[in-house]
Amino acid sequence: STLAFTSLWFCIYCAFSGQTMYDGWLTSLFNVCFTSLPIIAVATLDQDTDFDVAMKYPSLYASGHQSTGYNHRIFAGWMFFGLYHSVVIFYVPFVILNLPTSNGHANGLWAMGFTVFSALIVTLTLKLALIVSRWTWPVHAATWGSLVFYFGFILIVGLPPFLDYLPNLTLVPYEMMNRWQFWLAMFLTPFITLIPDFTWKYVRINYFTTDKVAYIAAAKKAKRGPRVPTKERIVHVMQVMNDAGQFVKKSITGFAFSADAGQADLIANYAMELKTPRKKAGEVSLHY
Repeated sequence: STLAFTSLWFCIYCAFSGQTMYDGWLTSLFNVCFTSLPIIAVATLDQDTDFDVAMKYPSLYASGHQSTGYNHRIFAGWMFFGLYHSVVIFYVPFVILNLPTSNGHANGLWAMGFTVFSALIVTLTLKLALIVSRWTWPVHAATWGSLVFYFGFILIVGLPPFLDYLPNLTLVPYEMMNRWQFWLAMFLTPFITLIPDFTWKYVRINYFTTDKVAYIAAAKKAKRGPRVPTKERIVHVMQVMNDAGQFVKKSITGFAFSADAGQADLIANYAMELKTPRKKAGEVSLHY
């Protein structure tokens, strides 16, 4: 949404003519190459709490049942922040690139588009880094490696041999990286954009703590002792699952939708068997 909104703000200055400030290759590779790997790494490898804390505080699982982690209100908040991010990401470089320069050179359309797009990539990567709970080497590699890949890609395709393929970017990265306006935009844009995100995260953890947030924060601050060995963990999990299975077995019959003849008597007999105390070893039942 942020990429689309930045294009919308640019349309205001081009009279909604359909002109774009981004090269087509950049927008095509935005989701596929520039921002996908960090999201995949965080979605698959990030862990907000470890095994020991999860087993110690079963109420952590209530967050998913009660939809406190993701609901309409949270979705609306993310959309609001996305709209705010797009305004800052577009207008901060817009203002900086229109500042007077000592040599009198003006920044053109593709220089503006390259600067805004680069600020967008950097800001979104830092935004994702802000919500990471546990940094591991694959998450580090995917997050910071994506930035290295983007700027490396830009520097390669900006060379003259690629003029026939990306004429709008030829030598533009090299020209912009020699200007102080570009680096000022790279610093100020993420800083101004992420101030509300950082502030809200601090306030939410310290003043609006749910059980899950409180347990996770306590676990991160506490000095953890030796971790439970893997074998003991597996045995413990199997014991918990077995206890849960015994509870379910005592609560339901297991015959849900059977309509065959005689099944009603079978279900009734099975229910009576569950209610009848089991005989101890060596005990003899007497029938009169």
